[in-house]
Amino acid sequence: MVSTEEGWHVASDGVKLYTKTWKTDGPPKAIIAFVHGFSDHYFGSPQQQTRCIDYGSCFIRNIHDKQCAIPKKQSNAKIIVLTRGWGRSVTDKASRGRTGGTEVVMSDIHSFVTSIFESIKSTTVSDHDASHSETPVFMMGHSKGGAEVLYYALNSSLDLPPIAGVLAYSPLIALHPSTRPWNLTVFLGRMASKIMPSFQLVTPLNEYLMSRDKRICEEWRRDPLCHDTGTLEGIAGMMDRALWLESEQAGKNSKYKLPIWLRGQQAFCREIRV
Repeated sequence: MVSTEEGWHVASDGVKLYTKTWKTDGPPKAIIAFVHGFSDHYFGSPQQQTRCIDYGSCFIRNIHDKQCAIPKKQSNAKIIVLTRGWGRSVTDKASRGRTGGTEVVMSDIHSFVTSIFESIKSTTVSDHDASHSETPVFMMGHSKGGAEVLYYALNSSLDLPPIAGVLAYSPLIALHPSTRPWNLTVFLGRMASKIMPSFQLVTPLNEYLMSRDKRICEEWRRDPLCHDTGTLEGIAGMMDRALWLESEQAGKNSKYKLPIWLRGQQAFCREIRV
C-alpha cells in the first residue's frame, strides 16, 4: 500500500515550498520528482496519480530492463514540489502566481532535485550505494511543469545531478495556432513584464480540457488552490521557455545526454535520445 507524506522544501532564497511524497512499502526502485502545471498543485485525483506513476514505471522499465526488475505498479516513490506561487506554497493573495523569472524557476527545481540526491546519500551506507544506478531519480512534469523539466535538462546553466531521465506529460512547448496570442500582444506583454513584473493576471482555464472524467474537471474547478493567477514576469518566462523548446536550437548544445519520454494525447511509451 502506498502512503503519503507532506513536508516543506526550503529554496535557496529561503522561500518554503510545499511537497508531497507517495511512498512505497519498502525501498523504492526509483524516485520520480514531479513538477505540476499552471494553476495546479498536484496531479489530479488519486486515480490520475496512480496512472502517472504507472507511466513512469513503464518508462523506467524500458530503459532499465537489463539493470533492475521493476514491477508494473507502485514501484517508485513519487515526490511533488509545489512551485512558488501555487497551491499550499502560497501564503497570501499577493503571492499567487509569483513564480519569478526563469532563473528563479530553474533555481527552485535545481534546489529541489539536488535535495533528493542529498537525502538518498544520507540514508545509504556508502557513496556507492547512493549512485544513480542504484536508486535512479527521474524528473517528471505536466504541462507548464513538463516544459520546465525539459528546459532544466536541456538548457540549464546549472550543474545537474545524475538524473536518470526526464518524463514530460503533455508539456507546454507550443500553443496551438488557433490559441496563440497576436505578436503585438506578446510584445506589449513582455514590455509590461519589465515594468511591472509582479502584476497579476487571472487567466481562467477550461476545466473540461483537464481530464476526460467530468467529475475530476469539476473538482479542479472548485479547488480554491487552483487560482488561475499568473504574473506578467511568470507568464513571459513560461512563454520564453516554450519558444526555446519549440525552436531548432532546443537541446543541440546540451552538455547532458539522457533519455526523454514524451506523452500527449496519443498513448505511447518509448525512449527518445536527444
